[in-house]
Amino acid sequence: MRKHEKLKPRHQRDISRLLAMIKAHALLNFDHREKISENIKVVQEDVNAGFKLYESVSEANELGLSPEIFTVFQKLESYINETPIVNEIGITINDFQNFYEQTFYRKTNYDAAREMLKILASMSLLIEETDFDDRRVRRYKLPQIKSEQSTL
Repeated sequence: MRKHEKLKPRHQRDISRLLAMIKAHALLNFDHREKISENIKVVQEDVNAGFKLYESVSEANELGLSPEIFTVFQKLESYINETPIVNEIGITINDFQNFYEQTFYRKTNYDAAREMLKILASMSLLIEETDFDDRRVRRYKLPQIKSEQSTL
């Protein structure tokens, strides 16, 4: 509740995942837990571990992305921010394939790369634009975040 002042329906669905992670941690440590008849008592350590585990996937989950695609986005975002020219003109699907191979040490085919970029664009994490010089080419950029000062 501290992190999410306004709850969404997704948060209600995710509570079962959080509880499953808490129970899983308790089961993994069943030898060190108090047993009540045939049940294992969950302790605060299990609750903390469950929240920590869930936190590692929660941001991707709340965006509706798989953890793999969210990891790709995080690495792509830092790559774009570190390279000023890429930040200005954006990347093509072929540029993304090269980035993916250099970052994850495996190749991805054109269709899979295009699908990943389309998913990120549909979630407004990237902006898809037509290339100015070649209208057949699509370029992907990070959305520009307008500061409050620039809007005044």
